[in-house]
Amino acid sequence: MHETVLAVDLDGTLIKGDVTEEGFIQLLKSKPQRALKAIFLFLFRGNAKFKEYLAKNTSIDPKLQLYSEEFIQFLTEQKKQGRKLVLISASHQDMVEKFKGELFDEAFGTTRLNLVGIRKARLLKRKYDKFDYAGNAWVDFQVFKESQQPILVNPTPRMRKIFEKKYPSGLIFGEKLPFIKALLKAIRPIHWFKNLLIFVPAVLSHSVNLPNLINLLSAFFLFSLTCSATYLINDLFDIDSDRMHSEKKNRPIASGDLSSFHALFVAFTLIFISMFMSFIYYPTVFLLQIFYLLLNYLYSTVIKKVLILDIFTLSIFYLIRIFLGASLTEVELSGWFMAFSLFGFLSLASLKRYSELFTQSASFGRQYLSSDSSFFRIFGISCGLLSSLVYLLYLNSYSVDALYSNTFFLWLVFPILLYWYSKTWLLVCRGENLEDPVLSVLSSRENLGLFLLCLAFFLLAL
Repeated sequence: MHETVLAVDLDGTLIKGDVTEEGFIQLLKSKPQRALKAIFLFLFRGNAKFKEYLAKNTSIDPKLQLYSEEFIQFLTEQKKQGRKLVLISASHQDMVEKFKGELFDEAFGTTRLNLVGIRKARLLKRKYDKFDYAGNAWVDFQVFKESQQPILVNPTPRMRKIFEKKYPSGLIFGEKLPFIKALLKAIRPIHWFKNLLIFVPAVLSHSVNLPNLINLLSAFFLFSLTCSATYLINDLFDIDSDRMHSEKKNRPIASGDLSSFHALFVAFTLIFISMFMSFIYYPTVFLLQIFYLLLNYLYSTVIKKVLILDIFTLSIFYLIRIFLGASLTEVELSGWFMAFSLFGFLSLASLKRYSELFTQSASFGRQYLSSDSSFFRIFGISCGLLSSLVYLLYLNSYSVDALYSNTFFLWLVFPILLYWYSKTWLLVCRGENLEDPVLSVLSSRENLGLFLLCLAFFLLAL
């Protein structure tokens, strides 16, 4: 039997997440009043009481965590060789016990004092003559210097470099993205492309002038910050379902590349900046941002689990962008345009759900069954055709003559629109993953070309 005990950290080491952080997010999502109480406990009674409260009021399922597979294999081999394994963490004792399983002989967590850094090292020295230690954070270097064999798990490149220099004989398992890279991936700046919808009312009503353009660009930037904040919050609330998804499990928060608390801090910072600037300069944008955030919260906590209502809500998210642009430029939205947009966005929302069901055979975090894919196929294709039909009827109305001098070019847009809806749905029905069809315009040269061609036709029709 190996004489040296192997002590293993829980958060970020055995698992890629942090159970304390995820417990707080769980409260914030389902019981915000208790999350507020947890914050007061942290501020006035310390970290240990904060963690104790979270342990008693949340339920973290070890089966829904992402584990460091290569490291788990190493631990399993050590266990087979008769080595004593100890799980030790700054998370509360009750939470740590859940992860003990058959792999670990003992489990230690925070009780009266926060078991982190030097306190963790002292406990291990008091309990065992010799120990190796596996950790993942900067504070774990205080424990490494007291251990026989330091083991670093899931480090950032910078941490890995320092560890290799300080402990050349130490072991390293896995790696995670640098903070800035993980954050940029999580806030999804490429999704800001959707916010170009803000410019559509001004372009279609021929209201593009310098003052309007400045206002629209400012609103685009501020609303994009709000959207990035909601992406972070949605990923925090969906962390369990994302980890069961074949692709979404690689998102920075679900994979552990980005800390839940860091993501939450950045999200509230972005919201504060965008809301503060909007309140001062663009009151209408401010009000629509509030509505967008409230609707997004309801969607993440309630609506996404309500059949059909969820895809209508997704359509409203797109429509909010159009309302925002119209309000800034004082453009009156016609019934033709609203009907065209609503049917179009419903088709895209159905496309998103169909793609999820078709490629995953389940809709994680929602109430849909794999058999519902046929409904979304029929409903989505119908909405796409209705959107095209509304555009065709608009071309035969008196409204079009008041804005365009050469409507011939507008007629050329109709077959392109019909072609795009048809081909996009055909590709998804064949199994191509298009969970974000709006962004598919950027990822496909053909789609981008069609978009620019339609834009050219509208300009020629002026």
